[in-house]
Amino acid sequence: MISSLPIRESFWVFLLPLSLLWAAVAAFRRRWLPVFFPGYRSRMPTVCIGNLHAGGTGKTPLVALLAKELKSWSPILLSRGYGGTSSKDGAWVDPEEPGAWKKYGDEPVFLARSTGCPVRVGANRRQSAKAVESAHHTGFILMDDGFQNLQLQHDLDIVVLPEAGTWAEQFCHPVGPLRESAGRLRYADAAVVVSGRIQADQVFRWRSYLQEFFPQLPLFEVRPSWGGLYKGDTPFVPQGDEKFGAFCGIARPSRFFEALHAHLPPGAIRLNHPFDDHHPFTDADVERLKSEGQLVGVTHWITTEKDLIRIDPGQLGSVILTARVEYDIPEGLVAFIQERLEKT
Repeated sequence: MISSLPIRESFWVFLLPLSLLWAAVAAFRRRWLPVFFPGYRSRMPTVCIGNLHAGGTGKTPLVALLAKELKSWSPILLSRGYGGTSSKDGAWVDPEEPGAWKKYGDEPVFLARSTGCPVRVGANRRQSAKAVESAHHTGFILMDDGFQNLQLQHDLDIVVLPEAGTWAEQFCHPVGPLRESAGRLRYADAAVVVSGRIQADQVFRWRSYLQEFFPQLPLFEVRPSWGGLYKGDTPFVPQGDEKFGAFCGIARPSRFFEALHAHLPPGAIRLNHPFDDHHPFTDADVERLKSEGQLVGVTHWITTEKDLIRIDPGQLGSVILTARVEYDIPEGLVAFIQERLEKT
């Protein structure tokens, strides 16, 4: 029995030719586009933290952590600025500007606030790199996403992969979530596997795939763990009488809700409400959450740090908390990047 994405599993046979065509076009683009249109080579070392998947694999949090670990190397962060009005023309992120997420996107604002590093947004990575060169004489460029972007040459490509997934993880759109086939890992310099709880017995394991087909590719493991609840920057310890409502607009909301249910008392979570990734919360959304929360007696709301950027905490009329995830970054990964920066 084949297990896939719910809507697609009945049609995978019909979608497979489209998936193979997608993979072929992506491979052709990867191989020949740089021949006719070479990417821009920045005078500053350029490190890209990318992925093969559309959607979240923990890439942006990893960028934030690496930026802090490599702070002495003066990283300047590059982001596409998805969802921000400044993405087309490019801009430097001012994280304290009112409504900053609307102008720059939620992820660049999160990166700027959490790292204290300069962040440049722009869909055109070539232009972004030139803007960084004009503003900074030292340091290196650290890109959030961009493994498939060929406008800018990278000195180091690190691809982030999940520990495991369904069988569809092996395929490109529209059957699976891949932007290009797994064979494109030959263009990577290292891979990072984000470990997590494996839910099914029959899964496709990226670790095994790498060990079999790319045994020479440096492989690092990052382990996410529960970081607790926070009210602002203050840890929040449940007293037992709270009734929580949870909402988020991230790529894989089920993982967020599962983590909450695993680490909070049974029955504490009264409401789970997923939104689309990068969802811009409207007044109607807030009123809906308030209405649903009142029906089940919600006293505290829980969301992600990225989602909190896109909503006014005072609108919900209840205490709003963020659930944090901590990552155990292997020292070898930081040392690997430092070694490459020294050689660039």
